Amino acid sequence: SAPSPLRGNVLSQTGRLLNTLRLYDQAVPYLEEVIRIEQEESDTVNEVYDLQLLGNIYLRAENYTKSDSCFRQALSKSTNLPSYHAAKSRMSLAAVKYYTDDIDSARILIHPTIDAVDSIVRNSALGYAANIYLRAGLLDSAYFCAHEIVSGESLSQQHIGYQNLLNPKLRGFIHPDTLDRYIWEYRWLLEHFYDENAQNLAVNQQAFYNYQLHERDKDRAERSARVLRRSVAVCLFLLLILALTLCYLRIRSQARVIRLQQALHSLSELRRQLVASEARHDSLVSALTSPGSSSSDAKPAPTPSERELRLRLRDELTALSARSDARPALPDAIAGSEAYATALRYLDEDRAIPESDTLWERICEAVTAASPQFIPRLRLLTLATLTSLDLHTALLIKCGFRPSQMMILLGRSNGAVISRRETLGFKIFDKKTTVRTVDTIIRLL
Repeated sequence: SAPSPLRGNVLSQTGRLLNTLRLYDQAVPYLEEVIRIEQEESDTVNEVYDLQLLGNIYLRAENYTKSDSCFRQALSKSTNLPSYHAAKSRMSLAAVKYYTDDIDSARILIHPTIDAVDSIVRNSALGYAANIYLRAGLLDSAYFCAHEIVSGESLSQQHIGYQNLLNPKLRGFIHPDTLDRYIWEYRWLLEHFYDENAQNLAVNQQAFYNYQLHERDKDRAERSARVLRRSVAVCLFLLLILALTLCYLRIRSQARVIRLQQALHSLSELRRQLVASEARHDSLVSALTSPGSSSSDAKPAPTPSERELRLRLRDELTALSARSDARPALPDAIAGSEAYATALRYLDEDRAIPESDTLWERICEAVTAASPQFIPRLRLLTLATLTSLDLHTALLIKCGFRPSQMMILLGRSNGAVISRRETLGFKIFDKKTTVRTVDTIIRLL
């Protein structure tokens, strides 16, 4: 979209105001921006004015290279404009040459511009011409230009006129009576200049103070905006973390419900297997089956919690172990397995099974083949606190090894084996129990 004309005007006026306050470095960016806009809009007249202003700012800042470049651009842009635009640019170029001690070039540039510039800047052209001619040794021309300045009604550049007229080199052109008048008028001009300068200084200081307040308020507003953006970003980040946390908790809760349902199914299957295997014990069947549970018109029981599942499984296994006098026979899937045969060979060789030996994995596979629900039920009973040492102990018990044999295969003393079995019993029953009960429960799983 095209830049707004209002924006160009504001930039130009801001640059001119900063130049008036002698804030040259601050004025440059505004003028450079407005010149770019004027080039895009082909606004040649205003572009020339702003190039001349920017050149004068560089001139006051003694950056003569950039000043010369700006005035030359303004001169080249003035081809199709009234002649006083080009004359003003040549006058400014002459000033650059004067300050860089290129007096010959300055004299060539200033000579045709005095009568060509606009009346508003004529005294400026005369002032530059007086200085240049005086430096070049053209005393009559210097006197003529200085005399024309002080003879006019405009106070602009009159101090330059009096400075040149009171120069010792021009004394021969001035009558003594006229010289006294020039001295008196110059004194009055200086007093007037300093009084006006003091007033302008007060105004400029106030304007500069207001500018500083504006800059401070702008910086404060920008800092507030940055803080607000950071705060919004942090809040959005925290909301994202909260949302992810809630999603995670919901997924974990759903997974827990699924595990509870699986545990309930596992318990139901275990109940069915226990009742079928001990059908000859009518009293045991009565203990495992709650009254009225087989009634077809009974209302379905609510889904038990994980704690209730564990307690029911533990109570039923305890009841079954109390009524089972005989030691359960070793399943054929275990007795006929390669892992069991290897374990027996370790016993014959009086060797322990190392913790990292793959034989433990093969024993676990043999036990799982004989009792697929052995590991899940054991984890349910221990509330998933089963360690690798607990599992190895339980596998050896399930395989029917006696404590003396477990001492050899685990490479532990009798006391250590008893301690492991007691620890396993505590995790199952939440209290200390006999190792006999622990062995029976694990063999029944």
